[in-house]
Amino acid sequence: MGTNFIRTNLNVGAVSTTRTITITTATAQQILLLTSAPILINLQNNGPSSITLGDSAIVASSGDVVFPYASREWYPVTSTFAPYARASSVATVIAVTEYAPG
Repeated sequence: MGTNFIRTNLNVGAVSTTRTITITTATAQQILLLTSAPILINLQNNGPSSITLGDSAIVASSGDVVFPYASREWYPVTSTFAPYARASSVATVIAVTEYAPG
């Protein structure tokens, strides 16, 4: 029988992937992660409208608001992390960057 691996190094490494996603106003959209074991996620709102973030299907008036040109980070995260986003007034573009463990 093997032993359990417990991660003790929570350093952030290089960028694993980065991409842009258009977020619409109609429904909350899940931001799918492309990296199997990310440690840090950075979300940059490129505008033109603000976005509301949540960790499940969010309602329009709840969640964490990120204004245009502002960013939000989550650290540390796991591969089961599943944020949702919704644009407030018109469709907006976000940049999502995933960082690997260092």
